[in-house]
Amino acid sequence: MPDTQMKRLIEMMGSQQISPRLDVYLPSLQIKKKHLNTLSKGDILPLNSRELKVEIADDSHVLAQGIYGIYQDRRSVLIEDLSMERVDRSDRKSYRIVKVHLGTIERDKYDRDKIVKLETDEKFDASLYMDDDKLLARAFLVQIDGEMALEIEEIVR
Repeated sequence: MPDTQMKRLIEMMGSQQISPRLDVYLPSLQIKKKHLNTLSKGDILPLNSRELKVEIADDSHVLAQGIYGIYQDRRSVLIEDLSMERVDRSDRKSYRIVKVHLGTIERDKYDRDKIVKLETDEKFDASLYMDDDKLLARAFLVQIDGEMALEIEEIVR
């Protein structure tokens, strides 16, 4: 019996394709439902931070945290913590979760204390997705009074 289980496990693992890229997101935003319905071009979503902490994910699993920045004139991520625990503290009655995708990094360059070049959309800095992975909007990263924010450039809905 154990041999059969092992063979099945090997078959399952062999059939799953592993993406050569990992996604880089800002920590999920909670936005009031009524504000999401009226979101329009030019709106500003404050991120309440001077530096951008990011999460590096493979599908829906967060693998690490890092810091977004510019290194040698390229958008990059400094990978800090390789393991982290995500806690869901969202109020789903009044708020919706919005994921902010900044780009991707190569899986084989993923390692702690490493600066990795971020592959991004040529036109926009970020794509905003609803919690059901539906594209909501595209935005630029801006600084307002020394704090980072997202400026909505295009509504997709």
